[in-house]
Amino acid sequence: MRSFMKHFRVSRLAGEGFRVRLLALLTLFSTTFLSQCGKLNEIRVVGRNFEDEINLAQNLVFTFNKDIVPTSELNSWESTKFIEFIPAVAGKFKWTAPNELVFSPASGFEPATEYRAELSKELAKKTIDKRYDLSGDDVTFHTPYLQLTEAETYWTKSRETGKPLAKTKLYFNYDLSSGEIGGKLSAKSDEKKLSPSVIPTQNAPVVTVALGEALADKNEQPLEVAVEKGVKVPNTTYTSTAPLALSSSIPSATTLEVKDVKTGFENNRGMVRVITTQELKNEDLSTYYTIQPAVQTKAELTENGFVIRGDFNETDTYVLTLTDQVQGVLGARLEEPVSKDLFFGLMPASISFVNKKAIYLSSKGARNVGIQIVNVPKVQVKIAKIYENNILQYLRSNRYEEYGYLGGGEDNWAPTGNYNYDEDYNQVFSDVVVDKTVETDNLPKVKGVSALNLGIPDATNEFRGIYVVTVQSKDEQYNRAIKMVSLSDIGLIAKQGKDELWVFANSIKTAEPLGKLEVSLISTNNQTVVKGKTDRDGVVKFEKLSEKAPNFKIAMIVAQTPRSEDNTVQDFNYLLLEDSQVETSRFEVEGKRDNASGFEAFVYGDRDIYRPGETVHFNTVVRQQNWKSVGEIPLKIKVILPNGKELKTFRVTTNGQGAVETSVALDKAAVTGGYSVEVYNANDVLLTSKKLSIEEFMPDRIKVDVKANQEYYRTGQTIQLNATALNLFGPPASGRNYEMEFSLKKKAFFAEKYKEYIFDIPNNSKYENTVRQGVTDDNGQAKEGFVLPATYQDVGVLEGKIYVTVFDETGRPVNRLKRFDVFTQDVFYGVRMPDSYVGLNAPVPIGLVAVDKDGRPKATATAQVDIVRMEYQTVVEKQNDQLRYASKKREKVVYSNVVSFKNGLSEVRYVPTVSGEYEVRIRRASGVAGYSVTHFYAYGWGGTSASSFEVSNEGEVLMEFDKPAYQVGDKAKVLFKTPFAGKLLVTVERNQVLEHHYLETDNKSAEFTFSLGDEHLPNAYVTATLIRPLDNSNLPLTVAHGFASVKVEEEDTKIPVEIVAVEKSRSKTKQKIKIKTARNAQVTVAVVDEGILQIKNFQTPDIHGFFYQKRALEVNSHDLYPFLFP
Repeated sequence: MRSFMKHFRVSRLAGEGFRVRLLALLTLFSTTFLSQCGKLNEIRVVGRNFEDEINLAQNLVFTFNKDIVPTSELNSWESTKFIEFIPAVAGKFKWTAPNELVFSPASGFEPATEYRAELSKELAKKTIDKRYDLSGDDVTFHTPYLQLTEAETYWTKSRETGKPLAKTKLYFNYDLSSGEIGGKLSAKSDEKKLSPSVIPTQNAPVVTVALGEALADKNEQPLEVAVEKGVKVPNTTYTSTAPLALSSSIPSATTLEVKDVKTGFENNRGMVRVITTQELKNEDLSTYYTIQPAVQTKAELTENGFVIRGDFNETDTYVLTLTDQVQGVLGARLEEPVSKDLFFGLMPASISFVNKKAIYLSSKGARNVGIQIVNVPKVQVKIAKIYENNILQYLRSNRYEEYGYLGGGEDNWAPTGNYNYDEDYNQVFSDVVVDKTVETDNLPKVKGVSALNLGIPDATNEFRGIYVVTVQSKDEQYNRAIKMVSLSDIGLIAKQGKDELWVFANSIKTAEPLGKLEVSLISTNNQTVVKGKTDRDGVVKFEKLSEKAPNFKIAMIVAQTPRSEDNTVQDFNYLLLEDSQVETSRFEVEGKRDNASGFEAFVYGDRDIYRPGETVHFNTVVRQQNWKSVGEIPLKIKVILPNGKELKTFRVTTNGQGAVETSVALDKAAVTGGYSVEVYNANDVLLTSKKLSIEEFMPDRIKVDVKANQEYYRTGQTIQLNATALNLFGPPASGRNYEMEFSLKKKAFFAEKYKEYIFDIPNNSKYENTVRQGVTDDNGQAKEGFVLPATYQDVGVLEGKIYVTVFDETGRPVNRLKRFDVFTQDVFYGVRMPDSYVGLNAPVPIGLVAVDKDGRPKATATAQVDIVRMEYQTVVEKQNDQLRYASKKREKVVYSNVVSFKNGLSEVRYVPTVSGEYEVRIRRASGVAGYSVTHFYAYGWGGTSASSFEVSNEGEVLMEFDKPAYQVGDKAKVLFKTPFAGKLLVTVERNQVLEHHYLETDNKSAEFTFSLGDEHLPNAYVTATLIRPLDNSNLPLTVAHGFASVKVEEEDTKIPVEIVAVEKSRSKTKQKIKIKTARNAQVTVAVVDEGILQIKNFQTPDIHGFFYQKRALEVNSHDLYPFLFP
């Protein structure tokens, strides 16, 4: 600074004021200069390859003002965080120049999210001479916010009126729920408000809207569409903060024009989408267009145009000519031929594993994993070994559930059952055992996909584990796929019951039992709590877990072969109980569950409703879970007020029969509302509870009976309903107001003699309720007629309900419900498939049946049978000059015929040639819309089309018993019907496994007989787990499950009771009641006004029905077979 300052020497003659001003100037200058010196010595971003908005998946390039690294460190990906992103973004960095850094996100960026990038201290540490500071300037950017990008408006013909109807397809940049848009959408044309109606669809970036009141004019009309703020983007926290608007136009309704022609890819085949201003007539589409140079194509209509598919070359340019034969549904044709140039770019690069949920790969097979790699010439394959003691922690930290739309409702987004995984970047839980670059052209093809061989080198240590496989592009780190793989031949099935756990081990490759396996149970806090060894049948039982592992909860099972002489383990596998539990919601396994105390209690009283000031009486009966009397035991009985506070607590002791009577006198000023009685044992374990109503009431004064003129109805008929109201013990209740509400809903149809046939008719129609009101006549009668519209045709059986309410003179209602069936067709058609999974290129006999409403076969009948193949296709479309993946479902009719029935039966034989999901539809031959439907899957090697699907690999084992119910001492015979031949594990269980057996099902069936004893009361469950050797079969099923309840009774558990009393009795009249029952039995007798009982529809307590009610299945089944790689 000395040489600079010498130019500012001044004379003392300048005066003191000048010195002050000069000092201030020097101070300001030195501050500015030091600040500039700081700028010169800091690292800052001077260039980047993006502006404020970035794509969801792209690399970010940062150019700095200084050289940071030497050239020797270029072009190598590393995980050091040179730049911190807020919110955090996982990814890697690569230096492409000494002052240029590339960031590649591991999984892309989140939709509609604002980000901030800050230079990290790691960047300063990386500098060559380590003398620079970091700039404090942030770099901000965001992914695209929600946008309304495009509208395709066209004319069609209304199905209801046959008149012209305008529709528009609104395109957004993210998937949206149509329901989210409906209430926020507005549209106008020439300042005239339209009535937009959103057509419900599942989440998609396209929302179709019917434009009610749009004029079918010969001229083009302006269209303005607006969506209010507050639109939620599914699977994000983003909600739009500003209205979305788009200006477009409504085309002429009297002319036909081609609005656009777009190209894209669909399952690696070229696709051309022609967009027109009218829906087109379904004619011979080959007359609509020509393509040069010639290529074999196939066309299909869309809502506003048509799609052409063909084997187009990615590097060629084609000329599409649309002929003047193109005609719309409103009659207009193209005025002249239209030509368009077509160009198909490269498919977007992508990497994905074929089997999303598979985890387990047999170590005795080829060790190949299917992977789809598109336009990625080189991939980096990294395999990391997660050690056994780190498995739980890795799964908790490095994976997350995949959510998706499951159908059945606009908001039905839920876990798909699949998981996404992250790498163990810093090898906290693992060691990398394979890290190599693979030329994708060198990967072998198996069944149309690339086969990645998991050749794991010999272990360098004795520790066991599983593997995380990462396959990623060498240049774009976000283009990757990660899969967790357990390489083992140990197949595990587990049964977890009350204080016990069974493990069944079989070879995945051969299904043979694996004996002498060392099996360990791992707790949720990662402790090995119990160990055991399988016997020669591959079975090990862990008993008394509460004693052997107190306060521990089992989370995982690990199994290994014995160590060899060199102390290595030849095979190892694991089973995470949380992930592998068999889903039983489709089986009838619900019921009463055991109480933790080992006791069961039943509380009953003389009624359920009392007035303030009255005395509540109730009895409590306690039994052991084997129904034996508990004798004299202490109980705590609490009476709980509506606000949750205790009114009274009783400490009582049961009598020798395990029963106790309790009375509670209510204060006249007692709070009204819902009370409850809670019964606890001496350890304060809740045994049972009972609800009571305390309120001011008057007993019902009238009784209502309801009758209809028929037991069932046919559409077109009139329901005549007669309700009769009588004063209790008095004359007819005349002059009383009444209300009748009539409703209809779908009901399933079954034919008792044809249980193997499916009669399901899809029917999502909603039926309007009808309400009638009136006054009862002099006889206390109310009569109404309800007409069943004749338009309700071929939708199966409807359940009709008429809810009748009659009001007494005080306005209190008395309700009754009348149910009846409404048949919408004379003939019901059923379909029987020989199996849910069938092979290719072999006739499949499909049984058909035609029955009447009572399930009796029709002597003669005809029907239209269609077989439809569902094509789930991965589509690549060009939007905003970019290609993107989309998933679409399309139906294709592959068989159609009219069949005749003889004595109610018929059959068609269909030969599937392509793998996929199929539907068999059968309906009246007159072309009506309603049809019965059933599904099946076809599979086979070499027959998978471009529209192949990932079929479920879990089937169902059906069971038939020789009796509906059994007595103790009987033998139960079970017939198993299985979807494939294999090895069947059969267990009898309820809260523990009672017995287990292995059966062979060579002919897709097996029989099993077992004896029933007291331990099976009141019911037990037969469960079946079917496995098969994992050979080279093309069968997609790897496992099948079945669960069925067996009802068991014993007559000695019932005590006969005979009551002799008059049928009716007026108040204040003495009556003599005789009761005859078993010796030494205790009997409760209550006499209550019928009008009081009617208020709450009180039912006589059924103590036997309570204690011997159906029990729930309390053994959880787990296995790894649904997660096998094929």
